[in-house]
Amino acid sequence: MDMVEKYYHLLLALESDPLISMKDLATKLNITFPTLKKRYQFLLDEKIILNSSCSINLEALGLTKILVYFEVENYSQLTTLEKIGELHPYTRYHGRCIGNKFGLYFEFDIPDEDQCFELILELFNTIIERRIASSVKVYSSLGYRHEIFPDFTKFDPDNRKWDFDWESWFNKLPQQDNIINYELSKKIDPINLTKIRLDILRMFTINASFKQADLIRDSTLHLSRTEAHRHYNFVKKNLVKSVKFNYNRKSFDLDETYLFFLDDISDEIRGKLINHFILNPPPFRISIDLLEDSNIFIWGNMNSSYLRSFSFHLWKLVPQLRIYQLDSQSSESILYYFWPDNFDFDRNTWKVSKDYLIHEPLTTLTPVN
Repeated sequence: MDMVEKYYHLLLALESDPLISMKDLATKLNITFPTLKKRYQFLLDEKIILNSSCSINLEALGLTKILVYFEVENYSQLTTLEKIGELHPYTRYHGRCIGNKFGLYFEFDIPDEDQCFELILELFNTIIERRIASSVKVYSSLGYRHEIFPDFTKFDPDNRKWDFDWESWFNKLPQQDNIINYELSKKIDPINLTKIRLDILRMFTINASFKQADLIRDSTLHLSRTEAHRHYNFVKKNLVKSVKFNYNRKSFDLDETYLFFLDDISDEIRGKLINHFILNPPPFRISIDLLEDSNIFIWGNMNSSYLRSFSFHLWKLVPQLRIYQLDSQSSESILYYFWPDNFDFDRNTWKVSKDYLIHEPLTTLTPVN
């Protein structure tokens, strides 16, 4: 019997509530605590389940997301760009894109200030001038991201197939309303962004399953039970947007990841797509970002046959679609943890300067000839 099939109900329970306690999980599955602990540890050891992760509330923090795609001409440019990603304090993610042309995809979470955006654009222009990359496309997020998590109830572990059809899904698209309704979180007073709270937020990005008791046991924090409770709940309520159950994608035949950039699409198509994803979510791991200038970014994780079908139907809808295959399984695909030191706790503001955003990340680099 396949391990996914054997532990299917345990995986379903974890997916629906990644932060459920082991005690409550044992009750939910009607098994003893020692049995649950043994099964859970086995899935961890076999790397079928991984640490939970979280999406942070950028708007509450006073940050904004920008999505960047660099096209490169050679391997030296690629590795130099990756080094910049490692050095830059506001990098959230970078991964290699493979296919007809090679490039590097970045996400930066930067302070929501005009000066910061101008400086980050100056950094990208410097990268092009130094011939570290041949071209760059930069997209600013409007702050709205809708995330869809895999629905394992649509997965048949016996036959390793998903009960879903993209053609049928797209055929229902015209029925949707084209008005997008969403609200962004209010920015928190920076005085409430204390060192301990941003340190806790970093812990959430490392492993979102950690508990208040872990804060109390951490001797370096010196927190009482009351303090741990207050700070933990503040971060969870105000600074964490969602918690995601992470799993080995190959165990569910979800080992391909593609990036879809929909440029200058009509408001009608954009609205219908967003509402259709919300009201009729596919069973795969997908995220959709609203971008400035009527653009949309879609991150899709599914198997190759479903990706081909999705790409084809999306291309029929949006002929100017640009598609990149993300090499998300390699060690060069890196999601960085939240970095509290980006915040100046003396001035209660994010660090924004030419030295911090441009000069320091480029200091150790040798220009590419």
